[in-house]
Amino acid sequence: MVFAATSEDGKSQLWIRSLDSTGAQPLPGTQGGTFPFWSPDNRWVGFFADRMLKKIDTRVGQPVALAEASDGKGGAWSTKGVIVFVPATFAPLLKISSDGGSTSNAVDADVAMGTAHGFPSFLPDGEHFLFVSWGGAGRMNLRVGSLNSTASKLIGETDSNAVYSAGYLLYLRGQSLLAEPFDLKSLTATREAVPIAGRVERFLDLVVVGAFSTSATGLLAYQTGAGAEMRQLTWLDRTGKPAGTIGEPRAFFGIEFSPDRKKLAASAPDTVGNYDIWLYDIGRGLPTRFTSDPAGEYWAVWSKDGKSVIFNSTRKGHYDLYQKSADGTGTEELLYADDKDKVPTSWSPDGKFLLYFTGGGPRYDLWVLPLTPERPGAALKAKPLHETAFSEHFPRFSPDGRWVAFSSDESGRSEIYVAPFSRMTEKHQVSPDGGYMPRWRQDGKEIFFQKDDGQLMEAEVRISGEAVEIGAVRAVFPKAASASSYPYDISADGQRILAALPTQSRKAAEPITLVENWAAALKK
Repeated sequence: MVFAATSEDGKSQLWIRSLDSTGAQPLPGTQGGTFPFWSPDNRWVGFFADRMLKKIDTRVGQPVALAEASDGKGGAWSTKGVIVFVPATFAPLLKISSDGGSTSNAVDADVAMGTAHGFPSFLPDGEHFLFVSWGGAGRMNLRVGSLNSTASKLIGETDSNAVYSAGYLLYLRGQSLLAEPFDLKSLTATREAVPIAGRVERFLDLVVVGAFSTSATGLLAYQTGAGAEMRQLTWLDRTGKPAGTIGEPRAFFGIEFSPDRKKLAASAPDTVGNYDIWLYDIGRGLPTRFTSDPAGEYWAVWSKDGKSVIFNSTRKGHYDLYQKSADGTGTEELLYADDKDKVPTSWSPDGKFLLYFTGGGPRYDLWVLPLTPERPGAALKAKPLHETAFSEHFPRFSPDGRWVAFSSDESGRSEIYVAPFSRMTEKHQVSPDGGYMPRWRQDGKEIFFQKDDGQLMEAEVRISGEAVEIGAVRAVFPKAASASSYPYDISADGQRILAALPTQSRKAAEPITLVENWAAALKK
C-alpha cells in the first residue's frame, strides 16, 4: 500500500508498506507528494509533486518527472502503458505515455460535462476509464471515457471519485461508501447501490476524492474521518499571530472584503454541499445568505461604493457573470454570458470595468468587461485584456485603477507582474521566485501575494506618473492558508490579514481499515 502522510512538523511525503509487515518506509524524493497511483505491474507509483506529474520505481531510484501538473487532481495507469491524469482543478483530462513525451486530451472539452474533472481510474480492460466531472450544481457526475476516443459517457451522479472492483462501482454518497453493480459490456449500472462502510473520509472542495481503495484481489481499504476540511476566518498580525476570529468554521472557498472592510463576501457550502455566496458583518461575525440558486457560486467582487456585488454562477452549465445589490434587495441580473468560464476578480474604482480570467487550464487568459454598452440598449461586450501564449490569471486593479497586478507563467512558473491598465505589454515582474493571487494595499504602496507553499509575501511598490518601481520583497509569515480560491484578504492599512485557516481541532488521522474479500458480504 502507498499513501501520503504528514508528520507533526508539517512535512508530507509518500510512504509504502507491505501488507505482511508492521511498518511503513518513506519513498525517497517524494516530499510533498499527493494522490499516488500504481502501475499495473505493481512496480511503479505515479504521483504529483513540485507542480509536476512524476513516477518512481518503488524498488530503486529517484522520481522521474513526466509532465507539468500545477495542482494535480488524480491519475490512473493503464495496462496499455498510458497514464490519464488531471493537471489542475479546472484543467482538461490529459493522457501521456508512461515513458513520458507529449500530452493530449483524453476527453473532449465539452461544456456540458462541467467545469472541473478529476480522479480517473481504469476499468479491467485497460482501455476504458472512470472519472468525475463537476459543474457546480449539486452532486458531481460520474463518466466513462476511452483511450480510443475523446468522447465520454454519463453513468450517473456521485459525491466522489469512483473505482471498479469485483463487478461493482464504489463511490461515496455523503460519507457512506456505496457499491453499485456495474456491467462492463454495456458500461451501465444495473441495480441500486448498497452501503458497505460509513463515515468515510472525504478530501477537497470541488472534485471530492474519498479515502478508499480496492485491489484486483478483493481487498478494500478505507479510512474514516470527519469529512471536508473546515476553515476558520482568523485575523492575523504581520507576524502571523492570531488576533481574533469571525463566525463559525466552514469549508470556505474564497473571501473578499467590501471596500470599507465592514463586510465580507465568502463562498461556502450549505447543508447539502452546494456552494453559495454569503455576506458577513465583520463587526458581529454574522453571515447572511446572498445567493440560493441550486447552481454553484464561488467568486464575488464588490463595487467601489460597496452597494453591488458581481459573482459567477454555473446556472447555464458554465460560469457566467451576475450582479445583485449588496443589501440583498432586488433581483439578480445576468450581467454577461458567453461560451467561456469566467472568474471575476476586480471591479475598477470608477465602476466602468470588470476584470476576469477565462479558461479551462492549463492556459488561462485575462479579459475586461466594460460595464457600459457601446451604445444605448446594446449588450455588453467583453474583450481580451492581455493576449499571450502563456497562462495568466487573478488580475487586480490598483486602488487608483491605473495599474493591474496579475500572475503569469511566462517564465516557466507562476509569477506576479504589474502593468499599466492601458498598456499591459509594459509589465514589470514583482515576485522573484513564484507567486499567485495578488492583492493591493489600499494606498497602492504594497502588493501581497502567495507562493506555491502558501507563504504570504509582500512587495513594496512605488508608482510615479507612468513609472513603477518594485522595492523589497519580504515574507510576511510562513503560511496564510490553502484553498482553491483567494483564501486571504488584507486590512486597509496592510497591518492585519484575514485568512481562512484549517481548524486546529482536527484529531490525528484515524487508522486505515483493510477488508479481505469485501464483496462476499454483499452475497449473504
